[in-house]
Amino acid sequence: MTAHGFTYLEVLLAVVVLAAGTTAASQALLSLRDQDERMQPQRLAEQLLEDGVAFVRTLPRVDVETPVFGAEADDRAIDDVDDLDRTTQFGPTDLGGTAWPANWHRSWKVRSVEPATPNTSASPGSTGLLEVRITVGCDGADLASVSLLLARTP
Repeated sequence: MTAHGFTYLEVLLAVVVLAAGTTAASQALLSLRDQDERMQPQRLAEQLLEDGVAFVRTLPRVDVETPVFGAEADDRAIDDVDDLDRTTQFGPTDLGGTAWPANWHRSWKVRSVEPATPNTSASPGSTGLLEVRITVGCDGADLASVSLLLARTP
């Protein structure tokens, strides 16, 4: 620095340093935004999955009037957990009443399992333990899933 101020070279160097810092900060923000956009479908899938778990928990575990495993032949309504077996919803509606776009899906698989070894399937309705598997996806790809073990009690 001279007595009259900064030299042209000093000013130019300061501008280069500021430009490099601004460019690096901009690249970091763009990278974070891109990562957030990639994670958005996963977060939405987890939200719809949690809604599916909440829905399952609202249902009776067994239909005492017609204790048949799976949907009853004359009943189109889901009135107990095992009625969900092999059900898939496209464009599901969550418990809050929000209809999701048609490219989203939520499916359930329900099976009876052995209480001593829950990884072992049993004949439908033959045990007091159910495994409920919920899977959520978008655009044909599964994004999130969870399995629940529920006692099959009235």
